[in-house]
Amino acid sequence: MGHVRVVMIAFVLMAGPVLAQNAASSADGERYSLGIGYAGSVVETDGVRDGDERVVLGGWGMRLLFGLKGPWALQARYLEVEDDLQGGEFALDEIGLHAVYAMHRSRAGRFRAHAKLGLAWTAFEESIPLVGFFSDEELGTAVGLGFEYGLPRYAFFADFNATFVNIQLAPGYKETFTVANAITGIAFRF
Repeated sequence: MGHVRVVMIAFVLMAGPVLAQNAASSADGERYSLGIGYAGSVVETDGVRDGDERVVLGGWGMRLLFGLKGPWALQARYLEVEDDLQGGEFALDEIGLHAVYAMHRSRAGRFRAHAKLGLAWTAFEESIPLVGFFSDEELGTAVGLGFEYGLPRYAFFADFNATFVNIQLAPGYKETFTVANAITGIAFRF
């Protein structure tokens, strides 16, 4: 799963200067928001599994929201969650790109709410004692909501996402995973 981290870091390093330049030339002074925070997830499968629908806390995530024209924006998002699962281990990495529509923005800019739709690349690993190791990566559809509240340059944010992806647990056997996750933290607005 290390390659997902490399891709996200490369994205931030390459896109950051371009986004900062666009932010400086914008009329309202705010073109993008970079948020970093604590993450958690719930994975639901179409088959009965031990640990299914269990809340897993203990990860981190980041999201970059880049404002386009009018109420539209693009969001790049990365999430990493790991946990011990009854003697085994569970790991989930997700990187996504979403089209975002601003549903509400207060006049002072303190509160913002948006809906989003996009794609997410999900990498899943699980080791279960006496059963084995499962690992797969797939592209799936994602929907979600996000909120920001705070000062013009700094804000608290909460970003919720649901990804629908088919994961291959064994050769010829796929399960549909619904990965619901959230990132909460501090957003820096530029």
